[in-house]
Amino acid sequence: MAKKKIDSSVIFRAPNHKKYYVTNVSGGITDQDFRFELLNEKIKDSKTNWKYISDSMIILTPVGAKRLFEELKKNLDIWENENGKISVESKDKHIITVK
Repeated sequence: MAKKKIDSSVIFRAPNHKKYYVTNVSGGITDQDFRFELLNEKIKDSKTNWKYISDSMIILTPVGAKRLFEELKKNLDIWENENGKISVESKDKHIITVK
């Protein structure tokens, strides 16, 4: 059975809806679901150890994870066809140091 695309005109946002700018993710599989921390900032402590700041976590059912994967794959293919290959190498220019 073909998957039906969700029309954006039928999506409503909850009153507590939030947007997160994500530059990195960390997480994986549990015995029930998929859990990923959504990361943006990272800081260095006084010993030059990196610490990441998690803005939020998403918890996905296996079906939700597969749907997210398919949407990301489709959109990444479009992006790379139009703009070139995306490198995942770090390009840190702004570093916050915690003392």
